[in-house]
Amino acid sequence: LVLAWQRGFGPGKILGPSGELAAKWRFERRGEARFGTHRQMELADGAMLVHGADRTVLDGCKKTDQLSIETMLVTARVPQSGPAMIISFSTDPYHRNFTLGQESDRLLFRLRTSQTGPNGMNPQTELCRITAGRPYHLIVSYRPGLLVCYLDGRTVCRSDAVEGDFSNWTAQHLLFGDEWQDSRDWEGSLERVAIF
Repeated sequence: LVLAWQRGFGPGKILGPSGELAAKWRFERRGEARFGTHRQMELADGAMLVHGADRTVLDGCKKTDQLSIETMLVTARVPQSGPAMIISFSTDPYHRNFTLGQESDRLLFRLRTSQTGPNGMNPQTELCRITAGRPYHLIVSYRPGLLVCYLDGRTVCRSDAVEGDFSNWTAQHLLFGDEWQDSRDWEGSLERVAIF
């Protein structure tokens, strides 16, 4: 575990690598992003920036050259474009370590490795299709040479097209619902995010 948050934790509680509360980590609301009545993240016209976790996420992933992202999400509408950024460890369209995004009705994953370049688009992986208003439990997992995606407990993507390690990862910003410098707003809600 590198980072975990789930609905009900509220705005000030993020778990760190020990599974305990990371006291110095906090959310910063950008734009209209907010916590809803059930304490889920409501992301539209804004994002939640995670302050304090960037170095831990970077170091944890570089140490193992492996990454798993788990989330429970509901997209507010189809289509969305840009792609719209759901979970992004990035700075701008040209510099990222990873991004889970939505393009039309498809979930996409971009992962920076020593083989895919600084924006992780070569190749970009199409994970699955989704519909608006329905909750999904998604897991994306990578180890060098194998990327697998599970949707509601079923394997929906298995690819050996992405190769390489994380030796070229750089300092970025962890956001839910957008990108740091560019407007790639995603409309939807998150009930859980965990990074391993």
